[in-house]
Amino acid sequence: MTDLRATLAPARTVEMLFAAWLRVIALLLAVMLVVAPVDPKNSITDIFIYRQDGPAIALGLVFWLIAAAWSLGPAVPWPAAPGPGRAGPVALLVAVAALVGGRVVYRNYGLSMDEFMAGFDARIFATGRLLAPVAPEWRPFVDGLQPIFRLPVSQGAAWASAYLPVNAAFLSLFAAPGFPWAASALWAGVSILAIHGLARRMWPGRRDAAWVAALLLASSTQLLVTAMTPYAMSAHLALNLVWLWLFLRGGRGGHLAAAGVAGLACGLHQLIFHPLFAAPFVLQLWLARRWRVAAFHTAAYALIGLFWTFYAGLALRLSGVEPAGTVGAAHLAQQVAGLLSTFDLTGVALMAKNLLRFIAWQNPLAIALFVLGFGAALRRGGVLQALAAGFLLTLAAVFVLLPFQGHGWGYRYVHGLLGSVCLIAVGAWITLTEADPTRRPVLAKALAAACVFVWGLLLPWQALQVHRWVTPYARASDALAAIDADVVIIDPRGIWYGRDLARNDPFLVARPKIVSLADLDETGVTQLCRTHRVKVFDAGAALKLGLRPARASAELDETAARLRAVMRRLHCGEPPLASARPAT
Repeated sequence: MTDLRATLAPARTVEMLFAAWLRVIALLLAVMLVVAPVDPKNSITDIFIYRQDGPAIALGLVFWLIAAAWSLGPAVPWPAAPGPGRAGPVALLVAVAALVGGRVVYRNYGLSMDEFMAGFDARIFATGRLLAPVAPEWRPFVDGLQPIFRLPVSQGAAWASAYLPVNAAFLSLFAAPGFPWAASALWAGVSILAIHGLARRMWPGRRDAAWVAALLLASSTQLLVTAMTPYAMSAHLALNLVWLWLFLRGGRGGHLAAAGVAGLACGLHQLIFHPLFAAPFVLQLWLARRWRVAAFHTAAYALIGLFWTFYAGLALRLSGVEPAGTVGAAHLAQQVAGLLSTFDLTGVALMAKNLLRFIAWQNPLAIALFVLGFGAALRRGGVLQALAAGFLLTLAAVFVLLPFQGHGWGYRYVHGLLGSVCLIAVGAWITLTEADPTRRPVLAKALAAACVFVWGLLLPWQALQVHRWVTPYARASDALAAIDADVVIIDPRGIWYGRDLARNDPFLVARPKIVSLADLDETGVTQLCRTHRVKVFDAGAALKLGLRPARASAELDETAARLRAVMRRLHCGEPPLASARPAT
C-alpha cells in the first residue's frame, strides 16, 4: 500500500495543478455563458475566442493528460539550480525569437491602429521632431488621411498620435533595417533578466526560484508574440520589473532610479498602467510608516502624472501649432468621463473572455501555480501581496473604463503584469516544495513538459494563427502602396476594420495617399476628384486579398453610398482591382 501511494503521489500533484487550471477556466466560461455567450460573428473578441483561444485551451487539456501520464514514469533527480548568470542565454533566445518572429510571423506590420501609430510617431521622432508638419494642400483631408488616435491640431497643420511618446521614442532609437520593432524584442529580453534578478532577491535561499521565474515568463506565448509587435506592452512589462528590482534594492540610489524608470513607464503610451502596478507598493510604505520614502514616491508620481498630463500641450507649443480642442487635464477628464459614461455591468462577460484569452496564451503550469498561490499572496503581505493587489487593481480599472480589448495577442491590458503572475506562481512553487520536498522532481518534470509543450506545439500553432490573421492586412497595405494613382479612397463598407487601411507616412511623401471615405464630406470628395487622379479600394478588392467581410452600419452605408454617388457623377474613382460584389 505504501508503494502504491508513493507511485500515485506524483499524479496527485499534477491532478492538483490541473484542477486549479481547470477551475478558473470553468468559472470564466460560466460567467461568459450566463451573461454573453460567444457569437463568432459578433465581435473580434468572440472571433478570437472561437478561432484561437478555444483550440489553444483544448491543447492545454492534452498537455495535462500527458503531464499526468509522465508523472507516473520513473522519477528523475532534482536538478541543481543554474547559477545567476544563466538567464542571459534565455533572455537572448527570447529576444532573437521575437526579432525574427516580427519579420517572419508578423511581417513587420502594425496590424492595429495602436501599433501603426506607434510606428508613425517613431518615424517622426527619428527626424528630431515631436509632430510632423502637414503640407497645406493636404490639411483639409487629415481626418480621412488618419481617421483615429490622432492628436487634435488646429487646421490640420501638423500631426502625431494622441499617445504618450516613450514607446515610440524607443522604437525610433532601436529600429534596424528589416527589424523596425527591435525595441520590443529587446524589452522582452530585459524582462527575462529582470524577473530572474527579482526572484533571486525575493528568495535568496532558493536558487531554483530565479530559474523557474525566468522559464515561466519565457514560455508565455503572449510575451513572445507581443514582442514581435510595436505595442507598448513589452516595454510596460520590462519597466515594471526593472522598477520593482530597483524599489526592492532600496537605498537612495535605488529609489531615485526607480522614480526615473517610473517616469518612462508612465509615458510609454497611456498614463494609467504603471501606477496601477506600483500603487500597492507605495501604499505598503505608508502602512509601514516609512514616511520619507513613501512621501518621495508619492510626490514623484504626482509630478510624473502632471508632466505627462500636460505633455500634449507642451509638444504642440514646441512645434509652433495650436490645439484643436482641449488638451491637458481638461482633455484627460473628458476622456475619463466619456469612458465612465459607457460603463455597463455586462462588461463582466467581456472581462471573462479577456481573461480566458489570457490563459490560452500562457504556460498552463504558470496559470495553475498562479491560481494556487494567489490567495496566499494576498494574505501573506509583502511583495507578493502588492503584486496580487496590482493585478486586481488593474482588472478593476479596465473593467470600469475599457473592458473591450479589440486586437491583441493574449490579454494585452495585463501584459505589464505577466511578471506578477510568474512571481506569484513561483511563490506557490516554493510553498508546495517546502511543504513536501518529494514534489520537487514532480514539479521539475511538469515544468520541463510545459516548456516543451509551449515551445514545441502551442507557440508554433499560435504563431501560425497570428500570421494568418495579419497577412491579409499586410498584403492589402502592400497592394494599396503599389496602386498607380495620386489618391486611393478606401470605401470601408463590407471590410472588417476597413478604416484601419487608411494609413500614410507622417510626412506624406509616399504616393498614393490613402484616404478613408467614411471621414470625408462632399466638398472633400469633390476637391480630391477634381485635382488628383483617384482610385477606389472597396470590399470587392479587399475580399480578393483575403480580408474578412463585415456588415456596415446603417449610418456608414448611407454616408458612403452618398459620397460614391458624388464620385460617379464626377467620373472619379475606378477600382484598382476587378471588384466583386460588396459584402452585405
